[in-house]
Amino acid sequence: MDKRYSYWAGINNRKDASVAVLQVKPTKGILRADQFIIDFMKDNHTNSILDFGSGYGRNTFALAGRTKIVWAYDFPNMIKLLTEDIRFKDYDNIHTTSNWEEVKEQQFDAIVCVIVLQHICCKDLESYLKDFLNISKNLYVQTRAYIDFTKEPIYPILTKYWKHCKSYSGKHTPEVLRTYKRNEHYCIHLIAK
Repeated sequence: MDKRYSYWAGINNRKDASVAVLQVKPTKGILRADQFIIDFMKDNHTNSILDFGSGYGRNTFALAGRTKIVWAYDFPNMIKLLTEDIRFKDYDNIHTTSNWEEVKEQQFDAIVCVIVLQHICCKDLESYLKDFLNISKNLYVQTRAYIDFTKEPIYPILTKYWKHCKSYSGKHTPEVLRTYKRNEHYCIHLIAK
């Protein structure tokens, strides 16, 4: 995990919250993370959202402007960057934490994971997906097709616990997602089975 995080942090550990992984290494035909969030909010009325793997808050701020409460969960140093962002003081509806046990005691209308799941090893990913089932019935994911530094596809792990509900691009059907190449991305809505 340390090797993966160090690589990720080297690209994304910056105070400029307008820079995202998708902009560092863009992939043709991919929704920008903030557009995915906007589309998600149009489709759903939510009062509480967990931004899982919030990083320095790019999507947290987008969500906070459209819902009652957003919980931002990430590593302590990323939460620190989020709370140091000049925009943070403008929102009273953002709760930040690096304590997963605290998160597991909550209920959310939705969980949003944007460019996060590919950084988590299979065992930990399965554990989080099981925990997600206890705290929400809606999971919105934007991810690469495979876990970093492995040959393990993410979609079969997701659908072991969650049911594919909607794709945010017509080409992201369950059949197509099972055949995605390593660095391809997708945006999907899953619901609890």
